[in-house]
Amino acid sequence: MRAASEGQFDLPCLHVPCWPGEEYLEKQRIMELFNDLCASVAFNKPQDVRAFLLQELAKREREGAQAGLFEDSEIVAVFQLADLKSHGVISSKQARAALLSLASSERQRLNIETMELPDELDLPAFQEKAKSVLRGGQGGQLHAQAPRAVDLALLRATAPTGA
Repeated sequence: MRAASEGQFDLPCLHVPCWPGEEYLEKQRIMELFNDLCASVAFNKPQDVRAFLLQELAKREREGAQAGLFEDSEIVAVFQLADLKSHGVISSKQARAALLSLASSERQRLNIETMELPDELDLPAFQEKAKSVLRGGQGGQLHAQAPRAVDLALLRATAPTGA
């Protein structure tokens, strides 16, 4: 463990405020905002990062804090990854894995893990669930992160192997 003076902090507590400002940052969701902005920068790779961040903040001001990165076509692509055999439906297990691949915070993961899903979802039902969580509606919050390789592997692992 390095000392704070060396530029790193080791904060072993996860749910109990460890320093005076942590409770405020958590309440205001500042770290979540920074994580979202960093993910957005990494996903879009803008030439002018400052101008891009200003645009992202303005977009969040207009559209709300849960304005996300995912376009309809990207949500469709995530569904198609889960529906590798093009049956037009995916199981609740596949849908949950697909939604988790979009999550960018522990809070979002928890909301997705606990949300109720029907046994099977077609594309419109999956899009509705995804948009609900992208907006921060009932069932959780999602947004702002490109699917990670490990999440895509999980999607493939949950795909049906039969014909």
